[in-house]
Amino acid sequence: AGFQRILNDIAQSTGSAAHETEIFGDMLQQLSRDCTEHPAAIDLKTLIDGTRAMQVSVTTLQTRLDASQKEIETLRAEVERARDASLIDGLTGLANRRGFDERLTDCLSAAEADTAAQGPCLLMCDIDHFKQINDTYGHLFGDKVIRAVAAVIRENVKGRDLAARYGGEEFVILLPETTLQGAQALAEQIRHAIEKGRIKRGNSEET
Repeated sequence: AGFQRILNDIAQSTGSAAHETEIFGDMLQQLSRDCTEHPAAIDLKTLIDGTRAMQVSVTTLQTRLDASQKEIETLRAEVERARDASLIDGLTGLANRRGFDERLTDCLSAAEADTAAQGPCLLMCDIDHFKQINDTYGHLFGDKVIRAVAAVIRENVKGRDLAARYGGEEFVILLPETTLQGAQALAEQIRHAIEKGRIKRGNSEET
């Protein structure tokens, strides 16, 4: 709707400018004929008035075009923000399944083009006994656990690497330029950090 309104405004402004241009062109033709038939009878006032009207029309069109350009940039930014939001998991802030799938496609295409590059590698992770956590402590606490694990993963993912929540308690980490040995080392680093983690239950000291 926003883009259509802007296009309608541009079309209207352009139409007005075109109409003024046509009038100005007709006036110049008439003055040209008058000059040919009566060399001393050029109506300078008409020429000046017509030129001023044309200048106003062009200035108005330029102003409308500038305003439309700003609106288009604003709408484009809103579309990009909405697209980015659609690729983010609301609970963890990591990429969601769709965001991961898009990045994986790009990563594999790049890997095919650069056969000399190391990687890519993929880590697939899930939280052990997560159903037991939900059954024992409730789903709100389960969400807290998911967010805590996601935070650890995010802290250990750098550069072009991508961490995503793949679904439920499952996570994936895409490593475009990492060797298998490097991926194994990162997996162990993350596993060890999560193993050491403790989460308090509510406002109590129970972990």
